[in-house]
Amino acid sequence: MAARQPAAFHRRVFPIRLGNVRADGLNRMDTNVQREFRFKEDLALQLRLDVLNVFNRSQFAAPVVDPVSTNFGRVTNHTATTMRFLLVQARIRF
Repeated sequence: MAARQPAAFHRRVFPIRLGNVRADGLNRMDTNVQREFRFKEDLALQLRLDVLNVFNRSQFAAPVVDPVSTNFGRVTNHTATTMRFLLVQARIRF
């Protein structure tokens, strides 16, 4: 309803360009661990573990800031976040 919106000269006009300022910041941590085992001078085994999104934290979208919406102030969906990934690699160097 356009009649319920504040006028353009009103002090409490909601900004239309800064909607994502109210969203959570990106809080994600990735890490890896690597170890090399030497069997001979020219033969080695390298093991590596990569962990993406270590704490498995969800990322929420910004709340709805449309003043006439019935969902005003609610977070209605998730953003495209990555689940926790474990990646194991082994490499033999000779």
